Amino acid sequence: MTIPLAIENEQEASVAIILSCMVGQQDQQVIDFQFRRLSLMLSLSLKFQHHSLEHMAGKAMPLLAAYGNQKVIEYCAPFIPDNFKETLFAMLCELLTANGELSESESEVLGIAALHLGISIELMRVMITTFLMRNRWNVM
Repeated sequence: MTIPLAIENEQEASVAIILSCMVGQQDQQVIDFQFRRLSLMLSLSLKFQHHSLEHMAGKAMPLLAAYGNQKVIEYCAPFIPDNFKETLFAMLCELLTANGELSESESEVLGIAALHLGISIELMRVMITTFLMRNRWNVM
């Protein structure tokens, strides 16, 4: 698949995958909370040092609009190095379970991300369960 505004590095691919998983949220309060968490998460990560969330999101959003979340995840997953795949999946779990719940559509997109990142079903279940328990009482 040839995609305009191609993703150039693992940071841009990571943010595109994260945003792909966040797309479709209906509750503006949840969206705002997830973006604040994402911004903080990236600012605390050495991997994203010197990478602007605004720039990375600016590259990802047109891709999502043109191709949809599943195609963007599929396209971006090969950019993610093996030693970062589980961490990225944990970041996805943390963001999508921020309200202590996981909708059917969120669960589906997490499954797609896990599949393309090579996360085993067993690890996926453990991580989702852990983050659901951890975030159950979060203040939105």
